[in-house]
Amino acid sequence: MERRKISTLGKYSLVVTLPKDWTRMNNLDSGDEVSLKVQGDGSLAIHPSLSFEGRQNEFTLQVGFQEDVKMIQRKIIACYLNGYDKIVIISDKNFTRSQQDGCLLYTSPSPRDLSTSRMPSSA
Repeated sequence: MERRKISTLGKYSLVVTLPKDWTRMNNLDSGDEVSLKVQGDGSLAIHPSLSFEGRQNEFTLQVGFQEDVKMIQRKIIACYLNGYDKIVIISDKNFTRSQQDGCLLYTSPSPRDLSTSRMPSSA
């Protein structure tokens, strides 16, 4: 995690600079707009898009054939921590039984329906 200092801009605003690598990765330049969303824990999520409408809070997680279950679980947790409400888990091949079981530990629907997963059934 990177730390940034808060600076003052004018009389009523505070400013935090964005990492140059992140702005390049998201094709952002000076003058472009980003979206801010206050998370449930009080943290702030910054998105390069202008709106949270539609699929903005959905992330498609590509899982490799025979990928380690613990690694998949860490990726799912990272998606949640990054503010995604819906995680679609896909793979080019069928998921193994252990991959399915490992994913279901973290993707069971909550009372607020914050998670969803689509997994092909194993052969």
